[in-house]
Parts: sequence; C-alpha cells; structure tokens
Amino acid sequence: MRPNDHMRVQKEIKNILKDTASGVTVELKSESSIKYMIGSLTGPRDSPYEGGLFYVDIELDDQYPFAPPKMKFSA
Repeated sequence: MRPNDHMRVQKEIKNILKDTASGVTVELKSESSIKYMIGSLTGPRDSPYEGGLFYVDIELDDQYPFAPPKMKFSA
C-alpha cells in the first residue's frame, strides 16, 4: 500500500470512530498492519436484526482504494 493510501485509511478510520450515532466501529487487528481490521455494526432499528451486534473481518488489498476491501461476517 502506498504511503498516501495508508494516510487515507487512517483518516477513514478516524471518521468512522467520530460517528458514534451510526453504530459502526472499526479497529485494527494488529498495530503493525493497517490492512487487517475488525468492524462491528448494530442491527437497524425496527428490523429483525434490532439489538444484534455483528462483526465483519476486513482486509484491504494492496491496490486499495482501486480494489474493494474483502469483507466477511465473523462469529
């Protein structure tokens, strides 16, 4: 990942953490790599998922932001 892209990801993480109303959080799996994260989100109000907390494994490709992140729900 290029240095500018690394800075972009850091800024995106800060923006996610500032938005406490969304119910979305993200954290790095390891301080040594910005490519691997764990995200969480709450189930939307007035839906069957309300009250749930869902976790997502996130992996950024070396081509990010030109290649989408790989994401999958985790237990």
